[in-house]
Amino acid sequence: MRFNWGLPVAVAALGLAGAVATGCQTYDFEPVVPRAVGVETVSRDVEATVSPPNLMILLDKSDSMDRPEDPSLAACKTGPNPEDICGVIGNPPCDEVSCPTRLSRLQEAIDAFLAPRPDGTYPFRVALAAYPIQGQCSPTPRTFVDFPEGDDRTVLAAKASEVNAVIQAIQARTGADNDFQDDETAGGTPTAESLRFLYSSVEELRDTSGGRNSFVLLLTDGLPNCNENHPVTPETCRCVLADPSLCFTGSGIPTGCLDDVNSISAVTELAGVNVSTIVVGMGSETGEGLGPETLDAMGAAGGFVRSCQSDADCGSGDSCDLTGVTGNEDGVCERRFFQASDGAALTAALDQIANAIIGDPCKLQFETAPESNELIFVKVNDQIVESEANGTVNWTFDPDASPKPTLTFHGEICETIESSTKDNPVPVKVSLVQAP
Repeated sequence: MRFNWGLPVAVAALGLAGAVATGCQTYDFEPVVPRAVGVETVSRDVEATVSPPNLMILLDKSDSMDRPEDPSLAACKTGPNPEDICGVIGNPPCDEVSCPTRLSRLQEAIDAFLAPRPDGTYPFRVALAAYPIQGQCSPTPRTFVDFPEGDDRTVLAAKASEVNAVIQAIQARTGADNDFQDDETAGGTPTAESLRFLYSSVEELRDTSGGRNSFVLLLTDGLPNCNENHPVTPETCRCVLADPSLCFTGSGIPTGCLDDVNSISAVTELAGVNVSTIVVGMGSETGEGLGPETLDAMGAAGGFVRSCQSDADCGSGDSCDLTGVTGNEDGVCERRFFQASDGAALTAALDQIANAIIGDPCKLQFETAPESNELIFVKVNDQIVESEANGTVNWTFDPDASPKPTLTFHGEICETIESSTKDNPVPVKVSLVQAP
């Protein structure tokens, strides 16, 4: 008698990992695929991060944060001349309703970024530092909000709300003297020494227990300066101020000169203790002139890779390098920092950063999609996992997921994967069979 087994049985046969008990044999099958049939397989040892990552927000609150997001808006003009723009030193502050500022757009984006998840939890251990503090070129000498204690996700949500409240309270400086309050924007951009404070003084950033990762999220709308010991002359200074005559003070201190080498060094020092620095630039100063090369070098030194699958993932003016990429791998954005020209771009950048930091070990993406789930073969911890067993859904496959078809683990299987560590990884193997 001849039997027509069909494709599902033909590709699932011959993979034997048997168990024998009282004369009864059971078999685990893996697909053995004829050459005429395509198959895409993803195999990896999942090393999920059990402990929530540390995320130190380092906020540039220099006076340029008071400038309009879009200075071409009529509501942002204070007179007939090009320099007659609200928010610039010497001019009236902007009406943030009709003329949104960099600060107001940042506050909107941060409000969403730090919002608790629907279940009242938050995935990061968030803290906050800002600069300058009480002086034109004073780097941060302390944190505004410390890291929370422990890893309870509801406690982390409360701490994220505390950080958000502090950022929402920041406003344009009201006084004219050199000293200003913590909640006022003013002064220059002492980025390098503020980063070094985090390196030397915030011990939590060095905590790698439970596989914990640590990040510094640098949010800046200007280029680093304020290095009083900068080894430059008026001839070699690359001034980052609108008025080059102000780059050297009356005593000859080069506070307005680009402090790029020193800032890159500070980022490198953090990377040396396994702290990644994520650089986000806001406004025209970071997107043109000396901005891109400076922040790009800082981003590269920070070690945070901007993954992508298409040019659109990298934002305007950037491209995705897919050289050598095969299968389920990602490419890398050519630009190593995030450039946010407006509030929408900043919100998108923060979303990408959150997804990259959190990741999701229970999701696997593929280039292709089979005709049915019967052509998907899954093993976790070397055990076959059916899509559904005893009324429990173990995994689902969405062929229309964006940006790629995605298999998602659920329930206890997902919990097993999420509990994996670098010392105890969980092997996962998924094969998708394509009929010829």
